[in-house]
Amino acid sequence: NNGKGEKEYILYAKDWEKQLSIVYQRHQTGGAEYYHESLSGSSEHFVILESILTGKENYNYYKMLYQLIENGVIRIMVADERIMRYAGSNENVKTALECAGVYVVQNIDGLTLKNGNEEKKVSLGDIENVGLPGYEEVKKKMKDKNEDFDFFIIHQGILDKIEESQKNGIKIDWKETIREWKKEVAPFVIVTSGRGRPVNVPENAKFLPFSVVEKTLITSYHSKFILTQMLFRVKNKKK
Repeated sequence: NNGKGEKEYILYAKDWEKQLSIVYQRHQTGGAEYYHESLSGSSEHFVILESILTGKENYNYYKMLYQLIENGVIRIMVADERIMRYAGSNENVKTALECAGVYVVQNIDGLTLKNGNEEKKVSLGDIENVGLPGYEEVKKKMKDKNEDFDFFIIHQGILDKIEESQKNGIKIDWKETIREWKKEVAPFVIVTSGRGRPVNVPENAKFLPFSVVEKTLITSYHSKFILTQMLFRVKNKKK
């Protein structure tokens, strides 16, 4: 209890060297914690979280604890115009997302495009100039913290822009390129779109409707916990 009659949930995950705090807290901003998520009574998962964690210590109780810890260590990079505009609109929004391990980038310059032995780097420039870091800057920040991304969410529209930019350049083999991104950025590459699953989504990338990303990230109190659960449930396209 935080003294206001509101529940706070503070979990601790210990690595080999130090104690890391994973914090789920009512109406508070994050600080030095390894993970921080500010909760509101209107948060989609708040009722579930509260009902289980204040109930009996049964299977669902311990499952929720493990899911909360799992969510706390997951790191996500997002390249999507609407998320860029939202995260860049307010420093508090950007900070809240980064405290939760969600890094929104305004460009993906430096990523590798492949076709056989031929390689080229993405050089689109800023997709949205909203004061957010680019891929290379975020990559360095993650390296300095000795962390890696688990998921890379990218909008299909950005893939289309990359394709357009290479009309007189490399003929992109998207299957090879996505395989390379899984090594460069994150083991799971998720393509998102608001118009259903486009026919040109690379076959070795997973697909998630934009509505899920929008509902969990473009909100006063993000629901990264819900987003993480959805990401783990996404499957590759059936052949």
